[in-house]
Formats: sequence, C-alpha cells, structure tokens
Amino acid sequence: MRFMRPEAPDETSLGKKHIETTAVGDKIYDVEKLNQFAEALPEETLPLDSFTEAIDEDHTYWIDQEGNPLGPADILRDWQRAQENPAWAEHIAIIRGANLNRPIWIHKESRQVINGVHRLTRAFLDGLPEIKAKVFENLPDSAIVSRREPGDRDNPA
Repeated sequence: MRFMRPEAPDETSLGKKHIETTAVGDKIYDVEKLNQFAEALPEETLPLDSFTEAIDEDHTYWIDQEGNPLGPADILRDWQRAQENPAWAEHIAIIRGANLNRPIWIHKESRQVINGVHRLTRAFLDGLPEIKAKVFENLPDSAIVSRREPGDRDNPA
C-alpha cells in the first residue's frame, strides 16, 4: 500500500467526509459499512498470542504526523519513548483510550486484523492473555470502495 501525506484541504474537499478503510487482499473496504455486518457476528474470546504476527516489524497500519509509516512494533518496542514522540501523539492517545470491551475484527481465512489494531496494541501493552474479537468468514462486496493496484505495498489493515 502506498503511504501519502495528507494534503491541506482545498475548497473542493471541504465538507467531504473522510472514510476509514481497511485492505484485505486486493480489496479496500469501508469500515463503517463493515460495521453493519460486524454487529451481527458473535463475539469470541481469542488468545492474544495468536496475534503476534500482526504486531511484528513487518506490519505498519498507520501514518504518523510526519507522514511516516507506523506500526505496533514501533510503539511496543519502547512505550516510554513512544509516548514522548510528538509525531506519534495521536496514535498514543488512541491506544491509551482504547476500549478493550470493543472486539477487534478478524478476517478468518487470512487471520488478518481488519479493525482494532490500536486496541490490539493496548492489549499487548497491558499483558492480557486474551482479546475479544469478531471473526468475518467473508467480507461483503457492498463494503468495497476500491481495489489495490498491482505493486501496492501489502499492508494488513
């Protein structure tokens, strides 16, 4: 997936709603549309250690304030230093306030976290043995907003 710095809004983009997306395979999904389907899924409790790959060095999910890729491994490596990094302040605040009563979302086939990486990071910081999850067997085509181009960096979410 390509990472791009956000541009300053111009008058044509003012008033347009930003949508949160997640990528699975070659498809990019609207998280808000997926939420409608997630509500109908049963909640499961899964062992946290089954998600260690999702937080490894190869997985970046976010962009920091300087436009650089950022992932849980960067933050978990040194929590104290991470809290002092102004470029990461937004993500640190989200992790601190993460509601672990809200389940993360998992794509069953790939075991990919498709929503809730801040919550997952918080669970690892807290040393929890388990995390609540909703597991998607399939992702609905009605939630697809676009497809990845060949050569885009493979990013789990």
